[in-house]
Amino acid sequence: MSRVNEEFGKAVQEKLRERGWSHQRAWIATTIPGATIGRMALGLVPGEDHIIKWATALGENVNSWLELAGYDPIPEELVRETKSFYSTVMVDDIEVRVKSKTEKLSPEALENIQKVVRDYRDSHRKEG
Repeated sequence: MSRVNEEFGKAVQEKLRERGWSHQRAWIATTIPGATIGRMALGLVPGEDHIIKWATALGENVNSWLELAGYDPIPEELVRETKSFYSTVMVDDIEVRVKSKTEKLSPEALENIQKVVRDYRDSHRKEG
């Protein structure tokens, strides 16, 4: 869905600021490409799959983000199943990327990635 929603863009910007995430760091946490995160921050609404990944990575209500982006909410059972799937896929993807690039990363970059993974897992334990 290629449309602009200023309110959505401002909400994305606010979450990036709150977490101290660059587009690159958000990519690590969400598996949404950094360029897409940048477009989201400008208010360009991505597909529902990206909205669900975004909300899941933030540990926030999926339907709230879907509605903010202009999509219809999805049934709670589907929310749970989708969040469970994306949670597993995202953590697995992050771990694979980190392991494959560890020797090329600076200690600071590696520490930042590890913090994102810890924050992500902590946010999902609280929901659990």
